[in-house]
Amino acid sequence: MENIEKINTLVINAHPEYEFKGSYTSVIQDMYITKLEKLKEENKNLGEIEVLNLYDEKNIIPAIDKKVLKMYRNKWSADGMDDEDAKIDERIQEIVHHFKEFKRIVIVTPVYNYNIMTRLKDYMDNILVARETFKQEKGGKLIGLLNDGRHVTVMQASGSVYEKDNIYTKIDVTNHYLKSMFVDVMGFESFNVVRA
Repeated sequence: MENIEKINTLVINAHPEYEFKGSYTSVIQDMYITKLEKLKEENKNLGEIEVLNLYDEKNIIPAIDKKVLKMYRNKWSADGMDDEDAKIDERIQEIVHHFKEFKRIVIVTPVYNYNIMTRLKDYMDNILVARETFKQEKGGKLIGLLNDGRHVTVMQASGSVYEKDNIYTKIDVTNHYLKSMFVDVMGFESFNVVRA
């Protein structure tokens, strides 16, 4: 019997009110998961679907603050890390290793003020770890370490109409940033955007 690699999907919900089923973000997330569950019945290589709600209080995502900066400074110093530093480092390692388990990432996010949601930015800061998801060569060239056929789709709910080259498309920071980080920095094969 042929051993088929299962492609697991991580759905990252970046809506502060992730439990509110009336939001466009929840609607597109539910539609996506329902469709993927049906496809799993026909496609043997589709694996598990996991939803990560970034605004769930149980999901501690360190923000770059003075504690995190102190941890990084101490991690590479001769004195080493104290207990507080070690806890922060352990949590960041948990987040990045969990993220790396998935070959398909789906980010479901609203757009407020044409910018990335704060918890999503915090999450990105936790997965953009040198020697884990990318490396930098001499001269500054970035090499993505997740270049094994990974895919990311951003499902974006907004109150504005996005058309090719209109003002909203030009000032929307979210997709420009995410595409750069996933494709150019981490080495993902594809980046797609679905807007609602």
